[in-house]
Amino acid sequence: KFGEPTPQAKNKMNPERCAHLMAVAIVNRVDECWIALPPSLQLAYLNSYYPTISKL
Repeated sequence: KFGEPTPQAKNKMNPERCAHLMAVAIVNRVDECWIALPPSLQLAYLNSYYPTISKL
C-alpha cells in the first residue's frame, strides 16, 4: 500500500547496490550487463546461451 514500507527479503539485492552496479555499467559503456545474485545469474546465463539444457 502507498506510504507503507515494504519488507526486504534477505535473499534479494538492495536497491542501492543495484543502482550502483547500473551506474558503473553506464559509465563504462557496457553493452549488456546482468545484475543478479549468483545462483539466478548462472541459471539465466545457461537459459539464454544454452536453451536446450534448460529443457532437459
